[in-house]
Amino acid sequence: LVRYPPESVALVAPEFEETLWRCSALARKSTQLLRSTNARMVLRLMYSLIVYLLSVLDSQQGAPEADRTQRIEKALATAQEQLDVAQAQYIRSAIWGAQLAYCQGMIYGLLTLLAVLAGIGFLGTSIDETEFSRILMTLGAGGVGALVSVMHRLTTDRLRLNPTAEHNSLRLLGAFRPLLGGILGVVVYVLISGDLLNISVPTGSPIKTLYFLAGIAFLAGFSERLAQDTLTRATPQAMPANVTSAETKLAESLEKSTARPAPTGPGAL
Repeated sequence: LVRYPPESVALVAPEFEETLWRCSALARKSTQLLRSTNARMVLRLMYSLIVYLLSVLDSQQGAPEADRTQRIEKALATAQEQLDVAQAQYIRSAIWGAQLAYCQGMIYGLLTLLAVLAGIGFLGTSIDETEFSRILMTLGAGGVGALVSVMHRLTTDRLRLNPTAEHNSLRLLGAFRPLLGGILGVVVYVLISGDLLNISVPTGSPIKTLYFLAGIAFLAGFSERLAQDTLTRATPQAMPANVTSAETKLAESLEKSTARPAPTGPGAL
């Protein structure tokens, strides 16, 4: 911990004190969010900058006013330039730390998905063999699609995470991703099997049918937007006509009840 006399800092406040505060704040944030080497590097740089600024301040106590002001302004410019570099490095390190935590959570989610597949395989003796193989294939393909989606966004620098979020929360969100992809893959298969989606499945060969369903499940896990659009298209087909008409009448009655009456009398437009 570096302490400095406030009466000395007051000679050049607020710029000098603000720069020292930026150094201290960045050092605190680095200890909270960064890990190992990156945190130590930022801490050492901040300590060096604080020592540098305080040494410049001490050395100018008896100097003439003009020389002291020029020397301190130059030291401040140098320190602020290094602070900007350290700030950029801190942001990059925090982003990579968040992405690493998210990927670690995805590994846990993948292991959970494999455990689910193993459980289905153990309990699948009472299920039809064809349906059993399709459920396993779509569940696994959806999870793999989710993993590939995240890896693709990570390599193309399109994986956007909050670098200030707690790493345990990011790991939990990452663990949900393969599970969500597997669930979406199975849901799309159920919608196709229940004729809720107007998709023609090849029936000439069982292996082609299995590959087709696996491909659809992979796309559902890979693209959340595609899965959402698919579920949206399936919803009107799953609802009975009387339910749809009842909802339409209810919406019309609500719209009429909330409409403002036309103004009457003097001043009405």
